[in-house]
Amino acid sequence: MGNALTFQQKFENIAIDEETQNYQGVYLEYGDLFHIILDFEPLEDSALRKIESYTRERLIQSKLLDNF
Repeated sequence: MGNALTFQQKFENIAIDEETQNYQGVYLEYGDLFHIILDFEPLEDSALRKIESYTRERLIQSKLLDNF
């Protein structure tokens, strides 16, 4: 979530910098965006597997799948 909010703020800053003709600020903001993209760390596979197994267990325990 933090990256999404940072992206939104960077694009708002770029728009403000372009309106005020602060082109150095525009290039700095684009550099920050590039840095955020390069440093992005996706979720580990183990975390995803835990979510899937937890969901499967809950569906089986609640007998929700018996109706289908």
